[in-house]
Amino acid sequence: MTPVLTIIDMQRFFLEAWKYCGAKEIETQVQKWTNIVNSIRSLIKVARERHIPIIVVKYHDLNYSTDYDEVRRAIGDFDYDAVDPRIIEALDGYDYQTTVYKDDDNGAIEIEGGIEALKIDKFDVSEIVLTGVNQSGCVIRTLDGLLDRQSYKKLPRHILFSVPEGASGNMWDSQTAAESFQYHRRVRVKSLGEVNGTVFCREAIAF
Repeated sequence: MTPVLTIIDMQRFFLEAWKYCGAKEIETQVQKWTNIVNSIRSLIKVARERHIPIIVVKYHDLNYSTDYDEVRRAIGDFDYDAVDPRIIEALDGYDYQTTVYKDDDNGAIEIEGGIEALKIDKFDVSEIVLTGVNQSGCVIRTLDGLLDRQSYKKLPRHILFSVPEGASGNMWDSQTAAESFQYHRRVRVKSLGEVNGTVFCREAIAF
């Protein structure tokens, strides 16, 4: 059995949008993003040490999205699709990872496809660890989608779901993961240490 680490939407567009939404407190917004990046990097480090699969989930073609034209006009043109370079650096050279692309908030089917792309039998997945932004948006929608996949018997019912505290966040508020997921009884909010020390200590399968 193996856990799977997922990293959702840690793309530059969302950092720039965070800065725009919190224009009066840009330093706070950037620090909040940096804290999430550092938490995810610590999870990547342990996942690499224990040969645990990683799935990076990205919004497809953010560079061409018209959903946030107001943000674009305010902050200019960037490579919005690009994942934060500190996360790219942490993943560099690791062979047990894949990147999947989604077109809406719910990345559940894409995560399922990533599991298949990594040649993992979904019945061998013990737990899916969800990180990234926004925790009350794409992260929670993806969780809902994964739970629906279980309800429709597309994913095994034994798979657990967890969100490490500090490894996700919102651009519009400072809710903790415990606050954002308080009504989701089937997801467990854990400390980074608990994920690294319990979830990631399970034997990982080779591909």
